[in-house]
Amino acid sequence: MLTIAMDIALFGLGLIIVVLTLLSAVRTLILPRSAPDILVRWVFICLRRFFAVRLRWAKTYHERDRILAFYSPVGLLILLPVWLTTTLLAFMLMNWATTE
Repeated sequence: MLTIAMDIALFGLGLIIVVLTLLSAVRTLILPRSAPDILVRWVFICLRRFFAVRLRWAKTYHERDRILAFYSPVGLLILLPVWLTTTLLAFMLMNWATTE
């Protein structure tokens, strides 16, 4: 009885993660306006920390601008594997819950 409840909980968790990940991708890539999203925010905050390390040695505004010009494109390129990995892990949970 406990394993059935755990399997249902794992399948539900996986389903919720899949739906939230797909909503994150739709909000980011399709909506013409900004929509708040936790996953995208987390990725861009972590990426900003990596860029901040390089910005310490930037002396001029133009050098800072040249470095930060790559911030958004790199962030969008990083989001693709994050969404794919999150979806893969969620489907793994769902598969684990449905197999013996």
